[in-house]
Amino acid sequence: MLAMAALLVAGQATAQDITLDGVARSVSLVNAIYNCGRYYPVDTALLERLDAASNEVGERIAAKEGRDWRAILRAEIQRRHNEVVATGLQVWCSYQREIPQNKQFFKRKG
Repeated sequence: MLAMAALLVAGQATAQDITLDGVARSVSLVNAIYNCGRYYPVDTALLERLDAASNEVGERIAAKEGRDWRAILRAEIQRRHNEVVATGLQVWCSYQREIPQNKQFFKRKG
């Protein structure tokens, strides 16, 4: 995820490689996982870098497509919030820790 955002920011990938909605899902996931810090150690530095890079990518793609990045992001963050609330934060975070591509966001013990 971070690698794709970095490539797009650097101009080495194209908007055709990812969708604006996909970038918004990445940002909402990062923001939700950040809240997992209540229960599990998370890599806040990585999450903050990914959030910043993904937001930059979202803004660039939205500008090219003539879409409103902030509106898309607000809707996706609300969708993710509803998902987390319905599941419960601690349970949702526990599920996220088991997803292979999300393990990078959680610090290992010891």
